[in-house]
Amino acid sequence: MNTFTNGDTNTVRPTNILSIVSGTKNYLGDNNDNSLIVGKNLVVNNNVGESLFVTGSNASVINKGMTIGGGGSYGGEIQTGIVHISGSGNFTNNTTYINLQIEGTDSYNIPADSMWVLKILLSGMQYGLSGIDGTITGEYNLHIVNRGTTVIFINATTIDETLDNMTGYLVWDVVISGETFYPRVKLVGSATYPENDIKLSALTTFTQYHYE
Repeated sequence: MNTFTNGDTNTVRPTNILSIVSGTKNYLGDNNDNSLIVGKNLVVNNNVGESLFVTGSNASVINKGMTIGGGGSYGGEIQTGIVHISGSGNFTNNTTYINLQIEGTDSYNIPADSMWVLKILLSGMQYGLSGIDGTITGEYNLHIVNRGTTVIFINATTIDETLDNMTGYLVWDVVISGETFYPRVKLVGSATYPENDIKLSALTTFTQYHYE
């Protein structure tokens, strides 16, 4: 187990390895190895993932990466999460999407009766035989709601976007499955399709209000 617990009435499931839990009334569910939990009334569900960092108060953790509890009257009411997504592929034409997922394969989980703004800070390139052929950078807000248990993509807003040695603009969408989703993006208006060998990396921050 090799897990360290310090504080009042914390609970750590015995399947965790090399995790630290400190504070008051925190819970670390099964199979969340190498995680750091520091705060009050922080609940980490089973099988969220490795190397989680959770702090603040009254957070309910169902996503990888970092979660900050913002208080509230109950777990998960007000919280923020930070996680990386990535993807690669080709913009073959103006209908071809590239998926961006957590650790390249995983989706976001959004709780029932929740509203999210998902901020995406994107860094990307087109990489060819001569090195970097073109670059993409941008900032975007995606508005996503889970009404009851129905996830709906409301819209996407481009805050800032720069393409170097490429033409066109990015259009965002999300792929929804149950109460999970991941973003995808396409390049519209390029003068030089196909735009092949695209590599995308993004830091994302979700801001959540959850009602129960």
